[in-house]
Amino acid sequence: GDQTLQERYDAANQQVTALLEQVDANVCKATDSAAELLTGVRTFVAHTKSVNSACAIWMSFFRAFEDEERKRSLSERSLAQSDDTPNLTNELLPSFCGSP
Repeated sequence: GDQTLQERYDAANQQVTALLEQVDANVCKATDSAAELLTGVRTFVAHTKSVNSACAIWMSFFRAFEDEERKRSLSERSLAQSDDTPNLTNELLPSFCGSP
């Protein structure tokens, strides 16, 4: 009861101003954190692209190796098979790269 209407209004206005200052500080921190995170993501993307390029060379090598091994194995099996022996299927051969 001792406070006037103007004093209560001024106190409420100060509280609102303090809260808005906190919100502004938090938005600034969030913006700085987002910028830092974005820099890290961009670095990760650049490194991932170089790793992907390096892996692509090896993947093509392993695929070619796998194809040649499959052909060689099938050729050897077909020479050694009789007509009543079932054919070798791709599932019986190891795969370096999954199904082509």
